[in-house]
Amino acid sequence: MSLNLALSSALSGLQTNQKGLDLVSRNIANVNTVGYTKKIFNQESRVLSGTGAGVQVTEVTRRVDFGLIEELNRETAKLEELSVRSDYYDRMQDLFGTPADNSSIAHIMAELVEEVETLALEPDKTEQHLATVQRAEDAARKLNSMGTRLQQLRLDADQEIERTVDQANGLLHDIQTLNEEIAYALATGRDGTDLIDQRDVAVQQLTSLMNVTTFTRGSGELTVYTEGGSILVDREVKELNHTALSDMSPWQTKGGRDIQGITLNGADITDDITEGKLSALIDMRDSVLTDYQAQIDELTRGLADTVNQVNNRGTSYPNLANEYVGTRTFLDTTAQEITLDASHDTVIGLFDADGTQVDSTTLKTILGSPGPHTLEDVRADLATWLAGAGGGALASPSVTFTDGKLDIKLNSNDYGLSFKDVKTVDPGDPATWVHEDATISFNADGDGASTTDSTHQGFASFLGLNDVYTAPRADWAWDSGVKSAGWRPFVGGDLVFSDNDPAGGLNRGTLTIAGTDTLQDIADKINDDPGLSSFLEAEVVREGEGVRLRVKHREGYDMAVTQSGAGTDVMTALGLGVSSAGLSNDIAIKDEISANPSLISRGSMLYNADTGEYTLSAGDNSTANAMAEALRGTQAFDSAGRLPATTRSLIDHATLTLSLNAREASTNETRTDYQTGLVDTLNRKHAEISAVNMDEELAQLIIFEQSYAASAKVIATTAEMFDVLNSIV
Repeated sequence: MSLNLALSSALSGLQTNQKGLDLVSRNIANVNTVGYTKKIFNQESRVLSGTGAGVQVTEVTRRVDFGLIEELNRETAKLEELSVRSDYYDRMQDLFGTPADNSSIAHIMAELVEEVETLALEPDKTEQHLATVQRAEDAARKLNSMGTRLQQLRLDADQEIERTVDQANGLLHDIQTLNEEIAYALATGRDGTDLIDQRDVAVQQLTSLMNVTTFTRGSGELTVYTEGGSILVDREVKELNHTALSDMSPWQTKGGRDIQGITLNGADITDDITEGKLSALIDMRDSVLTDYQAQIDELTRGLADTVNQVNNRGTSYPNLANEYVGTRTFLDTTAQEITLDASHDTVIGLFDADGTQVDSTTLKTILGSPGPHTLEDVRADLATWLAGAGGGALASPSVTFTDGKLDIKLNSNDYGLSFKDVKTVDPGDPATWVHEDATISFNADGDGASTTDSTHQGFASFLGLNDVYTAPRADWAWDSGVKSAGWRPFVGGDLVFSDNDPAGGLNRGTLTIAGTDTLQDIADKINDDPGLSSFLEAEVVREGEGVRLRVKHREGYDMAVTQSGAGTDVMTALGLGVSSAGLSNDIAIKDEISANPSLISRGSMLYNADTGEYTLSAGDNSTANAMAEALRGTQAFDSAGRLPATTRSLIDHATLTLSLNAREASTNETRTDYQTGLVDTLNRKHAEISAVNMDEELAQLIIFEQSYAASAKVIATTAEMFDVLNSIV
């Protein structure tokens, strides 16, 4: 019996050492295999009926530190996130540059200011008119480029999200396939450690894409959940879904449901993804890039408003302006009204080629009173005056509203028209009048006399008659100011929505706002109202550290939002106005000025007390000086993107955006360098524990080789003893 036991024990040793040699061979063969972990040969004494009966292999295990693997996965996900951000910040840096770069928007704006200052010195030189307009056009094109590139980056991020979601789905299917193979191996007593290695690699890759949680069942199968608890893998795969857009515009946001979220079983789980590559791409598409778009749009608004306001105060003489096409679109000129303030008026002058006055009047004179007057009355009275100006000097002047915009044509190359707002210190003595913008009170919804919905500075500026910058788009969207998510107006009132849709018109719909309504409450009220939602859609769009209310016309018609009655406290509290979103993408030089740069304003009408008439001078540089001063001076900028409301010059505001981008890029680069070092350290620690060590394996090889030989020797010796025993018997 003892010889049989010895033979059995030796045979078990032979078999066990053979398995050990196989395992060492496997470890050595996979020394460079990514994700492969060192396999440990676990053996124990075999006992039969209380008596030792050799040795047996219990199981093959992996030498791993599970806590270290989890930490490595988390930090790798952070590194992937930072790497994605680095890529996009690098591309933004190429776009924005630094303030000192010749191609940066700050430098281009500085060049524009310099050209305007030169224009003030040389107001009569045609080549300087061309150079000034060219610099203004350079600024517009740079802003166009920045806006377009930002939207291209958003589109790239959205399309990369789609590809990454497909990659994640592929990994989920890999995990499920490996789950099935691992469960089968464990159920049949086979070694499944190599399969578990492969599954760990898939989990690490999945974790680098998005944050997930996992749980291992007793069968060896791995269940995968989203951070919010939704099942991704549990004996079957639940696929993620995202369809990218083919084109991206500043108006398109996830908050406005223009961009599809990442869905699982039809439910949006985008907010559950807070780590990994997908998190960075989502943040770039919906936060970082949209914030920079908002900042560039606010800069564009400041540039356009500043240049247009000043240019509308002046004249382009000796180049006669014989046609004015307004840029403001009016919804109903027969009902909408304006009123001039009591202490100001607008001088209207008709001049010949020598700059000599042919005729002049004031707006209050031809209207008969400060107002209110409908826009149609203003048009008709201005047309009547032009027809009789200078004793009928103009053969066929016309004043019309074309697509809601005022269009004044003298239909003569011999005369020019000019406007000048003045403060009438002594209404009867033009010599005392001071050049100063008139205040225009505008009743946008035509809801009754003495109702002011908004005020505007300058008659020509209000109409946009002599704008330099324009944007060929409708006022179809209105935004509130940036507010906190829980902000409330604490004043109530009725908002009135009007449009120029042939099926609509003024006072098309009304919404009652309560003082306790949040922006989301207001958006929900609009969307839930059958009448309003038939032509409007409202959304709450995140921006910077807050949110905006955005109301859009479904059909893209021009729209006005006013407050019912005489007050504007709700409108003021909301900060509701025509949206600037995408303005940088659309801004352009007005066609008339682009075609004839000499139409840019340099001077203005001058009153001659001796003759009692106005005159124009080719050497007058008053408007050019005023424009240079305005461009150099400070102005108020609203909160936009990641920049707070501030007062500074256009150049400084442009520099602030560039500096912010450079600072964020530098910070991200520093964090990426640190994270790279951290992940490298964790990888080294993981390798020290789990990677195959050739010295260890060769030492084990010798041990198993010797053990194998010893077991074989025991078997041979036992066989000889059996032979001796047989010969005795």
